[in-house]
Amino acid sequence: MPNWANFSMRIRGTKENCEKFKDILFHENDKLYFHRTFPYDNYTEGAIYSDYFMEFCGECAWSFRCSMGESQTYSDGTHSSTVCEISKLLNLSVEIYTTETGCLFSEHYFYKNGDELIADCVDYDELWWYEEEYPTLEDFNAAMGTNYTLEDFHGNNYVVEGGFGEWEWAS
Repeated sequence: MPNWANFSMRIRGTKENCEKFKDILFHENDKLYFHRTFPYDNYTEGAIYSDYFMEFCGECAWSFRCSMGESQTYSDGTHSSTVCEISKLLNLSVEIYTTETGCLFSEHYFYKNGDELIADCVDYDELWWYEEEYPTLEDFNAAMGTNYTLEDFHGNNYVVEGGFGEWEWAS
C-alpha cells in the first residue's frame, strides 16, 4: 500500500477546456487519464474575471510528481497523461498543493499552457495531540520537544509544522 498524498487543485481556462480536464481527472476520458489519482466527487466551479475555474480535492499515490507529474507506461504500451501535457493541450493554468504525512513533505506545482512555473517541495508534518496519550498540553509539549499553546491548535487536535502555510492560489 502506498503512502497517500492529499491534493488541492485549481484549473483555469475556458469552461469547455475545464470540463475536458475534469473528465480526464475523473477517468471519464477513454484515452487520457492520470495515474493513481482519485479525486473526491465534490468540486467547486465558477468564473474569475474572463476565465472559468474548477477546484478539486482528492488523493494520489505517493506524491503529485509520481501520479500526475510523470507519465507511466504499461505493459500493453499505453501510458498515463501528465498535468503538464494536459495543461498545454487544453491551454489551461493548473495549480496543485499536496500534503503527505507518511514521508513528511508538501508539494506546490503550477503550470500555465504546458510551462512548469513552480515546482517546489518542502518539509511538512502534523503533530497530533490525543488526550488519551498526552492528558495535558504540557505532557504533549514535553513528549514532542515543542512549546505550543492552545491557540496554535486553532480548535483542532493537531498542529502543522512546515508546509506552505496559509497558501493562496497563484492562478
